[in-house]
Amino acid sequence: MGHSLGGLLARAYLEENSPPNLGHVVAIGSPAKGTPIVDRYRGRWWFDLLGPMANSLGTDQGSFAATLGKPTYPLGVIAGSRQRDNDDLLPGEDDGLVTVKSTRVDGMTDFLKVNAGHADLRYSEDVARQTALFLRTGKFAQPALTLSQQGRLPPGRHGQRQ
Repeated sequence: MGHSLGGLLARAYLEENSPPNLGHVVAIGSPAKGTPIVDRYRGRWWFDLLGPMANSLGTDQGSFAATLGKPTYPLGVIAGSRQRDNDDLLPGEDDGLVTVKSTRVDGMTDFLKVNAGHADLRYSEDVARQTALFLRTGKFAQPALTLSQQGRLPPGRHGQRQ
């Protein structure tokens, strides 16, 4: 499993390598189709300080994400979504850095959207439980609200299948 760039790096590794007994893989908040934030700020001196990898995460055809093919293994994708008035930077639902639409991977096995910002995805109990479930079974819980209704999740951290 990997968060953000880590999910893309895991997919890139798995395109070149076939570990025995791989099992299931989860990408959490990974910009599978890049992020418009890079498109907007690429080339500015301060953005260049982030290095070539950050600059390669745009939405253009030459981006790192665009070089990745369809997964040949069970891949679950978790996207974060939170209410923000930032459509000028990120059109549609997003986690503050990556749009929900951009996290979707052609050929993915399952998809889950949770109420969390990009960095918060790493600390969400819902994300942790859903990741563990997918790694064991190859599916996310449906509906994720069931976990909350059982009192096992803090209020406001409800996943939604789409």
